[in-house]
Amino acid sequence: MRLLSEKHDIEYWQYSKQANIVYLSTLASYIFILPLFYIVGNMMIFYINFYTMFITLFVLYLNRKQRYGFASFIFITMVTIVTAAETIAFGLISGFQLFHLNMSILIIYTNWSTKHRFIGVVIQALIMMATYFYLQVYPPLTEIEPIFLNIFFVMNVLLNVTAVAHSAYYYENIAKRNRSKLEEIAQQDPLTGLPNRLSLNQYLEKPLDQDYKGLGVMMIDIDHFKKINDTYGHLVGDEVLIKVAQLLKQSIRGEDLVVRYGGEEFLIIMEMERARFFREKAAKILELIQNTPIETKTKTFNISVSIGAFYNCCNVEMGLEESIRNADDLLYKAKEQGRNRVVNSEAIAR
Repeated sequence: MRLLSEKHDIEYWQYSKQANIVYLSTLASYIFILPLFYIVGNMMIFYINFYTMFITLFVLYLNRKQRYGFASFIFITMVTIVTAAETIAFGLISGFQLFHLNMSILIIYTNWSTKHRFIGVVIQALIMMATYFYLQVYPPLTEIEPIFLNIFFVMNVLLNVTAVAHSAYYYENIAKRNRSKLEEIAQQDPLTGLPNRLSLNQYLEKPLDQDYKGLGVMMIDIDHFKKINDTYGHLVGDEVLIKVAQLLKQSIRGEDLVVRYGGEEFLIIMEMERARFFREKAAKILELIQNTPIETKTKTFNISVSIGAFYNCCNVEMGLEESIRNADDLLYKAKEQGRNRVVNSEAIAR
């Protein structure tokens, strides 16, 4: 479900939000340019642009109904036809042909298939070349004063450059947002929501602060988890993992780290000033999980965990990876001694 929601969010920003901005800005430009067509006396272009405003409103409606592909097809087709007509009417110097380049960029960002996007870009290039060669042979349909040609040219350059720059900026932000979400998904266990082994590996790459006052590592394993799966089913097993993850998150501070290490194993890393405080924390976690019922749709039962708790107060040469291995060794001792207990490292306690 998480991946589906992320996909919907990406589609919303890329095909709905950005497209609405393009359609609304196009509608605004039509309103601005209509009086100029009327002043220069080309009523055919005036009426074409007048009716395209209503088509643009229809495109906005389709886009809000999530008909992204159909809406973009109508819009791009409409602008392509209008652009060709305006170029033939006022000539190349008017700058209207620049919209073919803009439409080519817009086509790349649609949700069309690769084949249809390629065809769309080729059509834009062919129409642009056709109008160019046509105007090499025939004069523009409407002769207008140089001042209006300059106005059209400046306006079209500004509109197209602004549109391209805005699209590039917008999609760069979309790419950054999506990359950030993908990194978050990759570093998060999808079941429990805890950081996963990949996130832990990145944490391990950070240099250990030489001024730390004491570092505690707990390796936690749910007792007889396979039996839970075999007896109640894997869905209940998932509920157990989720519940344990919630209890562990409630038990730590904001600066501590809790990781789903793998399967039914969890890892906690925390800074503690005294080994006694760390041992007390491990005992409280053991007691909390033991005394918290696991409620499912069919049954309520209690579980227990085994904990290997390793504390390092003063050995700055010992890295975090070695501390994790020591905690793992202590966990196996806890399981060998009968489970549902904490085995602490005594060698470095103070």
